[in-house]
Amino acid sequence: MTQRARIQGVVELRRATTDVRQETVGEIHDRRQRQVNAQRLLVERGVQSPTIMSLLVDRAARAPDWRTRLHALWTLDGLDSLTPEQVERAIGDTSRDVRASALRLSERWIGAADHPLQAAVLAKVDDPDWAVRRQLAATLGEL
Repeated sequence: MTQRARIQGVVELRRATTDVRQETVGEIHDRRQRQVNAQRLLVERGVQSPTIMSLLVDRAARAPDWRTRLHALWTLDGLDSLTPEQVERAIGDTSRDVRASALRLSERWIGAADHPLQAAVLAKVDDPDWAVRRQLAATLGEL
């Protein structure tokens, strides 16, 4: 193989890799855009279908991607169907973004005297992530 052929192969490989990356980014953007639009429409229309609600509850608890869990939690909140149990489960999530949002979502309940969520919220004082502790400080202002 000549030097020129090797260089041409590298150039073609880079071009193909760049095309694949751009296509992948475009696909991810399209998928996220559809997800955000679906969430918006569900909340705007106040959809309370049992099928959709059970799907949202399942996604909030068991979706493999943290963004899906996060969207499901906020959609349930927007539909006024979020429960303290779901928030408590989310406070213990592996994702810092889900935990921080769960703290924010807990604010409607933690003001009540001796609410069970208070203990779960206060346990986040030792969270290893600064974003969660920062949200905790803001949430504690609701007590």
